Formats: sequence, C-alpha cells, structure tokens
Amino acid sequence: MGLLGCTLTVVGGGCRGPRGLSDGLILLNETPIQRLDPRFTTSTWDVKVSHLVCASLVSVDNSDGHPRMDLASAVRKIDPLTYVVTLNSAARFSDGQPVRARDVKYTFDSVRNPTLGSPYRRTWDEVLSSVETPTDAPDTIIFHLKAPRAPFMTDLDFGIVEQSTAEPVDRAVSAAVASGRSPPPFDSSREVIGAGPYKIAARPVDTIVLQENALALRRPRESSVTIRTIRDDNARFLALLGGSGDIIQNGIMPLVLQTFEQDPRLSIAYGRSDSLTYIGLNLDASPTSNALVRQAIALGIDRERIVAAKLRGHAVLATGLLEPKHPFYSGDVTRWPFDPARAKRLLDQAGFPDPDGDGPLPRMQLSWKTSANRFRVALAQIMARQLAAIGIEVDVRPFDFATFMDDIKKGNAQIFTLQANEIVEADMLRAFFHSSRIPTAAGKWAGLNRFRYKNADVDRWLNTGATAADDDTRRDVYAHVQKQLADDLPLIPLWHEDNVAAMRREVVGYQSGPNGGLGGLASATRH
Repeated sequence: MGLLGCTLTVVGGGCRGPRGLSDGLILLNETPIQRLDPRFTTSTWDVKVSHLVCASLVSVDNSDGHPRMDLASAVRKIDPLTYVVTLNSAARFSDGQPVRARDVKYTFDSVRNPTLGSPYRRTWDEVLSSVETPTDAPDTIIFHLKAPRAPFMTDLDFGIVEQSTAEPVDRAVSAAVASGRSPPPFDSSREVIGAGPYKIAARPVDTIVLQENALALRRPRESSVTIRTIRDDNARFLALLGGSGDIIQNGIMPLVLQTFEQDPRLSIAYGRSDSLTYIGLNLDASPTSNALVRQAIALGIDRERIVAAKLRGHAVLATGLLEPKHPFYSGDVTRWPFDPARAKRLLDQAGFPDPDGDGPLPRMQLSWKTSANRFRVALAQIMARQLAAIGIEVDVRPFDFATFMDDIKKGNAQIFTLQANEIVEADMLRAFFHSSRIPTAAGKWAGLNRFRYKNADVDRWLNTGATAADDDTRRDVYAHVQKQLADDLPLIPLWHEDNVAAMRREVVGYQSGPNGGLGGLASATRH
C-alpha cells in the first residue's frame, strides 16, 4: 500500500497502532541502537542517544555551539598544557552515587587503554599526557595535555561513566585480550550508568526505553522516552501518522514531508544544520586521483536544481565542511557552479577526450557507492544522470550500511556519498583532512580521511589551528585550509540539509540544535 493510500485509512483508524511500551514520548528512528557507552559509540544514533544517558563535563548540544557547564561547575586554563575542572557537587549518577573525580579520570584513562578497543583511543592519546585527581580535592580533576590545544573545552563534551559499574566489565575484556582470547560479547543487560537526564530502563528488540533520571542536574519534562527502530521508511512514517510514535527527526523524504505538512495532526519544525552532504572521492584510485577530474565532476552537478526540486529548498549550498554561520567559515574559496561546457574542457585537459563526439560512448566509467537508503540512492542516480551528460558513465551501487562503510574505510570505492554530522568545532577539518587520519589496517581502519588526502601545507595549517591560542590566528589558518580544499576537492561539498522534526501536534517544546542532537527530548512534553 502506498503512503497516501494508508493516510486515507488512518483517518478511519485502520493504520493506528498501539502506543507501545511508554506513556511518554516515542521517537521513531531508522537504525538500530547498539552501544550507549560513550567510550564505544560509533554510529550517529548511538552517539545521540548516549548523550541522553551519559552527561559530559561540558556540553555543546545547544543552538549557538558554545560550550556550557554540565557536570562541571568550572573549567580553568592554568597554562597552555594544564586545565583544572571542578565538578558540580550536586551531580549524581542515575543509581544515586555522586559523580566524583575518580569517575572522570577512569573514563578518560579507560578510553586510552589499548586492550579495550575504544574508537576514540588514538584521539585522546594524542591530546592527553595524564589525568590527575588530587587526594585533597575529591571534586577536582587536572588534565595535563601533550601540546597546547585550542578546542580542548569542546573536547570535554564526552560522556562520563561510573567507574564502579564500568570497571568489572572492562577488566574482563582486558583479561581476555591479554590472554589471547576473544573478549566477551557485549551484553546490553549490563549497560552503562551515566548522569544524563535519562537512564536505560529496558532494551527489547529494536527498542530502547529510557526513564527519567530524577537525580539529573537538568531533569526532563517527560518521565520516559522510548526510541523505536522501524527500518522501513513507509512503516515508520505511518507509525507517526497513526499515533504509535510522536517524533521523527531527519531522514524524511521531501514528498513525505509535503504530506506531513498538510496533515492537521502533525507539526513540522525546520532549523539550520551544521551537517554536510558530500561526495567523497578516493585520491588513491584512478581516475579520481586526478584533480581536474574531480573539478569536472563538481561542475557537472546541478546542485541548485537538486536542492530546489528534491529537497524543496530546505538546504543551503555548501562550499566546504563548515556551514556559513560557523565562526571560522570562510567564503573566500573557489566555487564550482553547474557548468557542463567547462567540465568537458577540464576532462579534455585531464586526458579523457570524448571518444565519439556527441555519440553514446563515455569518456570514463565510475563506480559510485551509497547506502541503501532509497532517497540517498535516488539523489545519487540524479547526479549520475547529470554526469552522463558530460561523458562520465556512473554505476550507482547501493549497499547495506555496514558493508558500505567497510568499503569506504578500506578504500574500496572510487566515489561515494555520505553526510558529516556534528561539525561544531573547526578542528573537525583536521579529523577529515589531516594525512594522519587516513584509515589503515594497523589502525583498525579508524580515521575520517577516507579520501586518502595528503597535503603537507594543509597538515601544517591544521596543526597550527589545533594549537593556536587566539581566534584570529585560527581563523586565518582555517581560511587557508578551506581555500586549498576547495581547489583540491578531496570531497565535493553539496549542501547543508535543514534539520527537520515531524511531530504529533500534542508534542510541545521540542527543538533540535544545529548538530542534530536529541537534547530537545529533555525539554519536550505531550499534552
């Protein structure tokens, strides 16, 4: 049955489902939640839900992107290598235990423990020399850095776990690895204890039930939140229409949004986003290793038309990783507007002439990998047709997300489409483009530089941006980085899609920040 057909049935009640396990808010998503321990989260949804359970010393999940105190009451910079954090004395874990300095130290020490396999180990190893907890100050933590780091305050937006509950599980994993055995499998019945607004109450199949943490510093308005995973798009949308869900955030196709906007039972909220939809190119593969080819691809895509027709104008054209309202954004970069004639000339210069003039034979063939999400596949197919007009034949190949990501990390792709989320701090440019962030087998394929981009000048500028003490210096070096990336095009920036939340009319007070987090669940309620 099509969406509109079932919409008509909903009016008579035929598609309405049960409220489920919660009388509180029900959020519907498309991807199963795995681990919520912030030390081991990898997927976007894992990270978002983890923030609800494990509070951080500071938080940047707000509209302006500036850090605010969370579990910390103060953060003082003593010198370029030393930060002192004072905990809020009222901070409590959901089991009633106070949040102590030892919990903070354990969180960061365990992330750096090589036997535990945290995906964040390398990052924190590069940043931290040690974490100290003075015996005469139980609520004080001293962070000693290996080198000056400008964005250290935003780095502290990292969930804190309770040592007494995390340590036994960690010890079993470490013992297994040390003896050459496989670590015990993840057991969701022994979930992490945090100090966020919610605690984990139950985990039935494809569902997580969160209950209010009555001891949280910022208590939520609703006593419970249920996150239900419904993989099929139509089924998820119908669940919202039928009343068995309250909120869907992002991942809603524009045609469906049109239907939602016309439905009196729903309200739609749009907001700016710092996420970037982009085309990634493998610089170690041919012909995408050729900068002229990458520039021709950029010129061959009519981004304005796609945003207008397929995203209904709910996106801002991108010039790079940073969105235009970011404090370190620079618009002084090379632009690549739709220009098929120029694209063809660049392909000629790159050594890919049209073999038969206006005939059907292509100049080159490319394999384009994407996730199996239907809307993302449709967008890739539209861009493939546009590239065919300049002589580039594209084979769009959708894959399940796990296979898709595995191929990209290992460099088994010429061209691919992805979204980059939570680009709050300009140092994310380092994560995406520094040559040390290229995934390798030795590094267990961690690293966001999946383009295999290497540029010594960019590396040097990014190193400076990470350590410079003043914003003027950082702004200047990041302007150089953005300009160079716009010329080299390891990725082709497409657009910053608006955050969109579709909600039942009964839901009030829900807001989504630019980073697309779920912090708005704590301020929302149902009438």
